[in-house]
Amino acid sequence: MAVAATNQTGARPSRAGRRPPTPAWVGTVPFFAYVAVFLLWPTGIVVVDALKNPNGAWAFSNISELGNPLVRGYFIGSFKLCLLSSVTGAVFGAILA
Repeated sequence: MAVAATNQTGARPSRAGRRPPTPAWVGTVPFFAYVAVFLLWPTGIVVVDALKNPNGAWAFSNISELGNPLVRGYFIGSFKLCLLSSVTGAVFGAILA
């Protein structure tokens, strides 16, 4: 059995078993990976697919459809649903917390 080297007082040297210093930003890597995989990647897919026609060619005519009253109504309805669900979640989260 190997015994660790000791100094005159019998304690281990101060540098024994030390890890190299870790940069402070390393702790944010899991968060940024989560954001990239679950937020940025799906958003990019939706944006790219929204600018293509059914044949896969680039078509910016879809942007002109945003002026259509029917599409605008669906967008407003989606926004209201998003607002309602976020406020409801915030209220219930605050109550439970």
